[in-house]
Amino acid sequence: MTKIMILSVLMMCVTAPSRILPVFFLGERKLPPFVESLLHYIPYAVLGALIFPDVLTATGSIYSS
Repeated sequence: MTKIMILSVLMMCVTAPSRILPVFFLGERKLPPFVESLLHYIPYAVLGALIFPDVLTATGSIYSS
């Protein structure tokens, strides 16, 4: 149990700065319209990336009929 807690804290220490630092540095800046338009489509791209592989392998074969 102790190893799991230590690993969890270490993972938090590695992950947190990558999520927190952009908020401090980019929090009050306005992003260019091109970047904002790209960020608008990210949720759809992530959803597609999560679902598409399962659609291809749902029957155990890529060649589903």
